[in-house]
Amino acid sequence: MKKFIIIITATFMGLFCIKCDKIRTPITPPNAYIDIAYKDSMGNDLLDATTLNHYSDIIVTAINKGNRINLYNPSEFFIYEDDSLKENLLRLSFLIRTYNYIDTIIIQLNENTIDTVTSDNQNGRMRNVWYNGVLKWKFEDGWQIITIKK
Repeated sequence: MKKFIIIITATFMGLFCIKCDKIRTPITPPNAYIDIAYKDSMGNDLLDATTLNHYSDIIVTAINKGNRINLYNPSEFFIYEDDSLKENLLRLSFLIRTYNYIDTIIIQLNENTIDTVTSDNQNGRMRNVWYNGVLKWKFEDGWQIITIKK
């Protein structure tokens, strides 16, 4: 009977821990991505296809040892809707294929807007992220989301 109670208790604790994982906490290593929300001056989601002048056909490239690499693999960048935030986010990965850690990513949002995202890597962890040369995120900030106003 004692084993049965221990098994039941462990099962409930396991279920509770699964639910805890859904709480937004800082991502643990490798901390290799950043999520970006794009907003216009009115606060509208520029990654939402229903928004006037939204961004579509975004081109993302990385710089590795001076070489430009086009990114297309869904694990390297993609747009998704975050249900809890009710907004679309562009996820950029700084771990690219076999090139390991990439520190510079170039985003062409449309034919007139090209932005640069850079990051530093300390012991396999992304510590800081700059957007067009402006520090936008630090590891201590927690959840890896930045908002860019256009």
